[in-house]
Amino acid sequence: MAGSTSDHDSERLGALFKACDLDGSGFIDQHELARVCTELSTDDLREVFSELDRDGDGRISVEEFAKGFREIAEAMETRNREKIRSRLRSDSKSKSTDSVDEAGGGEVGGGEVEEYVGGLDEGLGALSW
Repeated sequence: MAGSTSDHDSERLGALFKACDLDGSGFIDQHELARVCTELSTDDLREVFSELDRDGDGRISVEEFAKGFREIAEAMETRNREKIRSRLRSDSKSKSTDSVDEAGGGEVGGGEVEEYVGGLDEGLGALSW
């Protein structure tokens, strides 16, 4: 079953690549990336393009795009998980120092935090490729 997920991911990345390859050349050049990523500043665009154009030939192949996209997605997922865990731990600590709140609730135990984070991890995994 893992193979089918990988195949599906590859199909989705291929479709995304084709959407970015505006002239259908089989490569994404800096101009095409700029037209697709309009929210990026010129400096950010250059940096992203440079990161994706691994061989430095001035264009991004489908292989470079897929590898770079997966690396970015993994890094973002890891960073988001770390932020969520940190926030939940911080919330848990502040609740544990408070007395019972107005609604009569108590503190959140460490096991509950880990259970919640685990559920979020599953949800983030489902949203990512």
